[in-house]
Amino acid sequence: MKLALAQVNPTIGDIDGNARLIERFVRAGHDAGADLVVLPELAVCGYPPRDLLLREGFIEACSSAARRIGQSAPEGITVVLGTPLPAPSESGGAATGRITNSLVAWRDGLPIGRYDKRLLPTYDVFDEDRYFTPGSSPCIIDVPALVGGTIRVGLAICEDLWKGDDAGFAWRYQDSSDPVADAARH
Repeated sequence: MKLALAQVNPTIGDIDGNARLIERFVRAGHDAGADLVVLPELAVCGYPPRDLLLREGFIEACSSAARRIGQSAPEGITVVLGTPLPAPSESGGAATGRITNSLVAWRDGLPIGRYDKRLLPTYDVFDEDRYFTPGSSPCIIDVPALVGGTIRVGLAICEDLWKGDDAGFAWRYQDSSDPVADAARH
């Protein structure tokens, strides 16, 4: 599998400008023969969006931009990008008014996966549990390779990969299941 890691520097709050930037990187990844293009956490709105998340219409604008990016991506490439989204209800029905820090995966104009960040840091400059509802389950997608076959890929966001070990805050998550271990079991 050929992977393109799009190291973009989105502008906080510039949803349309960030969407154009993301689309350029997706096109560049496609043109370079990548099977999968991965963009950063909250690439659509920029990180950290803080109180912008509370503005009326902001989440819907991010969701709409992510959908537009996914639907317009070149055929045959898988795109994974970060965006805030309305949190699904426990029953899988209508949104609850809460939001998640999410990754969405698209291929051939269709959504193929969603991952909601599970471990929300609230230390130092981070205040994620003020804004976001944690996810609760892994997301595994199958990525077709241009050379044939498929590769199973587990999605995770930032803190979910190391449970705060690098910052000395692992104790915050001692009662939480490990998102990486959960993904590996699937």
